[in-house]
Amino acid sequence: MEKEIISNTINEVPKGWIVAKLSDMVVDPKKDFVDGPFGSDLKASEYKDEGVPVFRIQNIKAGYFLDKNIQFVTKQKAEQLKRHSFKQGDIIITKLGEPLGLCCKVPHKYPEGIIVADLMRVRPSPTIVDTDYLVYAINSKIIQDQFKNITKGTTRARVNLSIVRDIEIPIAPASEQKRIVNKLEELISELEKGKEHIQISLEQLRVYKQSVLKFAFEGKLTEEWRNKQKKLKTPNELVAEINNEREKKYNNLLSNYREGLTKVKPQIPKEISLISQNELLELPKLPDGWCWIKVASLGAIETGTTPSKTRPDNFGVDYPFFKPTELNAGYNVREATEYLSEKGIKSARFLPINSILVTCIGATIGKAGIIRRSGASNQQINAIIPYEIFNPNFIYFQVISRFFQDQIKNNAAATTLPILNKSKFENLYFAICSNEEQNILVNELDNKFSNCENLEITINQSLLKCDTLKQSILQKAFKGKLVKQEPSDESAGVLLDRIKKEREEYIKNEKEKATNLKKMKPKEIINQKDLSLKEIIYNSFSYGEFTFNELRRVVELNYDDLRDELFKLLDEGISIEMYFDKMEEVMKYKYIGK
Repeated sequence: MEKEIISNTINEVPKGWIVAKLSDMVVDPKKDFVDGPFGSDLKASEYKDEGVPVFRIQNIKAGYFLDKNIQFVTKQKAEQLKRHSFKQGDIIITKLGEPLGLCCKVPHKYPEGIIVADLMRVRPSPTIVDTDYLVYAINSKIIQDQFKNITKGTTRARVNLSIVRDIEIPIAPASEQKRIVNKLEELISELEKGKEHIQISLEQLRVYKQSVLKFAFEGKLTEEWRNKQKKLKTPNELVAEINNEREKKYNNLLSNYREGLTKVKPQIPKEISLISQNELLELPKLPDGWCWIKVASLGAIETGTTPSKTRPDNFGVDYPFFKPTELNAGYNVREATEYLSEKGIKSARFLPINSILVTCIGATIGKAGIIRRSGASNQQINAIIPYEIFNPNFIYFQVISRFFQDQIKNNAAATTLPILNKSKFENLYFAICSNEEQNILVNELDNKFSNCENLEITINQSLLKCDTLKQSILQKAFKGKLVKQEPSDESAGVLLDRIKKEREEYIKNEKEKATNLKKMKPKEIINQKDLSLKEIIYNSFSYGEFTFNELRRVVELNYDDLRDELFKLLDEGISIEMYFDKMEEVMKYKYIGK
């Protein structure tokens, strides 16, 4: 190994290799390396069911494109956002999230489209780098570590375009790049096949767990026990138990109020009743000894709140402050990352041990867990503080069941982020049985889920090993140790010389084009098919032939009709100032000022 180029990040490369910046991979860094539009320039309300595809951050994975939930915009909108477009041969990189810097090629299915604000599009030149080689490199630990270093210490990992342009890539000679790509495709393809089989096993395990839960809350898991009972509680008796519990809790709170232990006088609890017959017709039939109630009848329902962070003394070490990221797929929640002080807990919603937490907003809506230490939660969580007649684990298991999760999703408000407010959460349906049967059912589920969780741990460890092996292969590749190096290969340094010439030729052509445009009349400018809308407007406006208001009318049309409309304005002298007299500054900012 020899040091061909000294770099702050990559200190050593094999003979014949170079270290180049990501911006060196493109001809025009300003046009070929761009990020998405400002959020205000592309709103969720503008998404359509068909049209020009929009790639979002959830679609971009390490080495592959996740083809799910694709949104679209109109051709007109895509034309306005042309600077942020992609086409086949481009690569897309995430500039937000954890991990940051995930990268994949544009799939053949989508030959063109638009990226959102949290993505970057790179259009590499084949003169210097093979696109597949670059995708593998960016997803390798060598480059991923650079992303981590430039986002170190930030609360929410995000990078700007100028910093990413300076990320360093180890570049092999052109022939060796192809050998590396071929070898990686061979090795990683086999590895991904194995990983796919493991993931299928994991999915089958999740399906099995849901089947067990469905079986349990249809009463079939405890059917044998019920058949041995001489008498089962009726729905009226189950509801009466809840009302007695509510009354008992109310009397205790009232006693505390009268003795001065609390300043808040409790409200008289509203007596609950059985679900109406009309509602029962819409619900699955339950066995004897079971009945349907609403979530509000399980106990106190609390939506969390965040104490003011402008008062540092609200936070300390006394009470865990739970957030959705700390709810995992099991009984317990993860260790909280923030804690409240004695003062802070007084301005939050206090949650005792065995409260069931359920995420009520965002992509992880419905995620649940039981806390084993009293604390509080933020406003993204609804909590059930159950009455003593309910086994908390019984409630938890039912919350994570498919039937209950479907209720959450179906009742969530259809906004940019799904939201299930407290009142809607309280009105979800819940199946209950006697406390004795709850305990038996929980014991059965504990045994079955314990085996599932052990198997799930083993499967996840296997997946982690696959990812570790993949990174090991990639690291070996970009240290020049994966394929044989051929002395006859042309040095990678020649590639930089070639792209330098390509860039010089490009700049020369751009200058010639600009010179020619200055000699053209507006109608000739309009007929330049390779010009963007912005360029047509800019060069036409420079002649003073059009008013801003006339141009505003043009950009509201489909691009296919742009030239015809401009000709019409020119030939007929149509003035539409009365309709767009307030748009001059907008036009200056959007189409002339940038």
